[in-house]
Amino acid sequence: MTMAVLICADPTILCPALEDLQAVRQLAFDFLQRPIHVHIGEMNTAKANTDVTQHVVLLDRPYDKDQKLDEMLLEHLGEDELAIVFVSTKKSVEEIARLLMRHSYGVTEIHGDKDQRERDLALRSFTNKEKRVMIATDVASRGLDIKGVKLVINYDAANTPEDYVHRIGRTGRAGEKGISYTFLVRDDPTDVKKAKAILDVMQTADQAIPEELRLLVGVKASKGGGKGGKAHKGGGKNGGKSGKGSFKGKGGGNHARSGPPPGPLAGVAPMQGGLMGGYGGRNGNYYR
Repeated sequence: MTMAVLICADPTILCPALEDLQAVRQLAFDFLQRPIHVHIGEMNTAKANTDVTQHVVLLDRPYDKDQKLDEMLLEHLGEDELAIVFVSTKKSVEEIARLLMRHSYGVTEIHGDKDQRERDLALRSFTNKEKRVMIATDVASRGLDIKGVKLVINYDAANTPEDYVHRIGRTGRAGEKGISYTFLVRDDPTDVKKAKAILDVMQTADQAIPEELRLLVGVKASKGGGKGGKAHKGGGKNGGKSGKGSFKGKGGGNHARSGPPPGPLAGVAPMQGGLMGGYGGRNGNYYR
């Protein structure tokens, strides 16, 4: 008996099956005696768009991500621009969306538990710029071609180089320039492993490689090769600059999603316009 298994992921359809594609492929290869893999499209999927300027943010603690997220949005998100924040789980999508909404960000969500109607509504509010920040899992990393996405933030680093490339590829489209930031925790072994893959992608796209990132993964700079760069540090800096297109409004709030110790952290100055009340509140700057 001959069996054929067709695994098809249409990149134009926002489909939760994309998250399970690798597992389904492995099952097919486990059960078939003579499997044949037919690939349609470019094989080198880990080659990033050179119109996207890639940055890595090295953090001391996981709960520093919330403060750094706010800094990035304030600094880089212009008045008529969009941002996508990628996280690893559906639960994180909902937690970060609630956190940002409490501080007057216009936020929409996409993950695998949303039905098609909910996704269509979320995408519509994002594309018409009613909501200018989308929080998403990898289900949104492929097939989205939305004009005006200036910024991609990997709050949680992607699991594979291919996922990383697809995520940051949501910006810098159609000849436009884009920016991506990826948060990595220095002492997290999983993040250190991901850092090596990200460094490789950055090198192939001729990006500036921060020396601190090289040291983290134990890679020395080759003589005459690759541009140098400076890593963005977290956990010990003042809050971000007031961003382009910030609006005046009510601020405040006293919430830290990931549970830092009570009171100000040692070595961390109060934020000006910060996301968490423990760092001084938003002080009147917010995005709609």
